Amino acid sequence: MTIHTTTYRSIYDRDRKKNCVALSRTGTATVGKGFVRLLAALALLAFLSIAFSFWVSDASGVSPKPAGAGEKTIIVAPGDTLWSIALAHPDGNGDIQRRIYELKKRNGLDSSNIVPGMSLIVPDLR
Repeated sequence: MTIHTTTYRSIYDRDRKKNCVALSRTGTATVGKGFVRLLAALALLAFLSIAFSFWVSDASGVSPKPAGAGEKTIIVAPGDTLWSIALAHPDGNGDIQRRIYELKKRNGLDSSNIVPGMSLIVPDLR
């Protein structure tokens, strides 16, 4: 079996031209369809990642209901923690962990992170 050079085509050369940047006869760069699809997929992935991060984050700033009867509103000072606030405003039982839980629940906090200037409502549990 003899391969004639005029009719032989390699499958490797054809695939390589589709997926890379090549120079045309005029010297300008041409981009294959595979490369364009890859860029489009990466752009879509980046867009969806950013959109999902905005959707997941709770940046709405939902505030709890206003303080009711027997509740106090305090402003968090630098160095304050939920533990120190619970110690300063005991519930009568001496259970600090329960007091912290109630502070977080009343103020809609997901974690124990508080920042100076934040207002917290201290519920009355006596």
